[in-house]
Amino acid sequence: MTEGEVQRAISAWTRNNPWMSTQGSALDTAVWSAMRHKGREFSGPRVTYMFDGVHLWYVLPSGRILCYPFAKIEKNSVTYAKSAWKPKSDAKEWPRARLWFGDYLNNTTQATANDLLRHALRELDDLYYDIVLHVHDEIVLEVKEEDADKAIEDMTRIMTTPPSWAEGMPLNIGIKKMKRYGK
Repeated sequence: MTEGEVQRAISAWTRNNPWMSTQGSALDTAVWSAMRHKGREFSGPRVTYMFDGVHLWYVLPSGRILCYPFAKIEKNSVTYAKSAWKPKSDAKEWPRARLWFGDYLNNTTQATANDLLRHALRELDDLYYDIVLHVHDEIVLEVKEEDADKAIEDMTRIMTTPPSWAEGMPLNIGIKKMKRYGK
């Protein structure tokens, strides 16, 4: 795609998903409030932020706590130490990244999706299914052919029933029954 086509696609998606701007703005407000009021908690949609003076912490709907390390306000932006990137050999400190509401939306969405996947894995494991693989949002079970329909029924129920902390989240799945793994 050309740069113009990319921008038109982004604009079209944003127009058709107005919730994004609303939720992103609410998370952005919570982050800025937390950064300006050390030690106090501020909530956006299903997420709570708190700045302890060094790190910006946030609590996901599941209760899991994540962190933007060494957060600070710089040049009218919230930045943090991007510890996932290896600094250059001559660097004096870890590189910093600027946060914006798209990051808050993406990070909380992906982390919550991971929490939902972990919940499903535990539930399936409790039923003694042989989980042979999970990748991003996919779970692969290995079952006897005569048990496949029951496994599909259990997997559908488990993966489309939100845990109590995710009440109201729309969940759906697609299932394939195959003799060997494939996409």
